[in-house]
This record gives sequence, structure tokens and C-alpha cells, in this order.
Amino acid sequence: MESNDRIMLYSLQDGKAVPEGQGEVIVSGLPTVSDHPMHPMTITPAGDLLVDLGSATNACESQNRMPHSKGLTPCVEKETRAGVWRYDANKTGQVFSSKERYATGIRNGEGLAVNGQGGVFDTQHGRDQLHEDGPSFTPRSAATIRWRKKSCS
Repeated sequence: MESNDRIMLYSLQDGKAVPEGQGEVIVSGLPTVSDHPMHPMTITPAGDLLVDLGSATNACESQNRMPHSKGLTPCVEKETRAGVWRYDANKTGQVFSSKERYATGIRNGEGLAVNGQGGVFDTQHGRDQLHEDGPSFTPRSAATIRWRKKSCS
């Protein structure tokens, strides 16, 4: 369960619908400021806890969500955001670190899932306001979803 900047583990007793007790911290120190503060997660059959950390801005802009704001190069927020981080789901007391990044370039993942063969899938919200940032996009074309196969390994 997510609680602010932490992923928590609670024991569920037989016959109970709600966990009791304080719970244990699996990971703490996850970024929570700016855009996309939530941390969708899943656990793989191998016991990996995969946690999505959405981007802090719309598109790594110098002025977030301001029309025609230039993107920052390099985009340093990708060191700690806009990707999936991997931790041990069975180990308590872990602390967020950029070294645990598993996949990058995922603006705001919302649906993490693992298939029967262990493949990881993450649906994401793409960038907003494309039609405000350049002549290449109309409001209609900016709203069109483009699907692309991407590997998280």
C-alpha cells in the first residue's frame, strides 16, 4: 500500500477484511512533489516490487505547463522521476535511490502489470498540451493516442 512517500506492507489475518497494526515500511523517500505524486506499483513472481514515479513536470519544461516553454536539456528530472524503480518486495527499510531505476522515459505510468511469462507492462499518460508548444500539432492531433511497443527490461 502507498502512504505518501512510502510503500507499506500490512499483514492480513485469516478471516479479516482489513489489515490491523502499524505495517512495515518497504521503501521510503519516494518523490511526492510537483506533478504526478502517486506511486502505482506491482509485484513480480520473482518478488520484485516495481514502482512507477511519474514525471515532476509536463515535459521537462523550464516553466511547467506554460505555452512555448522550452524543454530542459538534459532533462535531469529523469534521474529521479519518469520511470519505474525496482526494489525487493520482501525486504523492509529500503530507501529511494536513483540507482534502483528499472525503466525510464515513462511520463506518468498508471497501470503496471506482469504477464504469466514475467513480462512487465506499463500504461502511461502521455504529454499534455502538445498543440500549445509547436506548429506540428493541432488540438485534434495532439489528442490522438499513438501506441508503441516498448520493453521494460
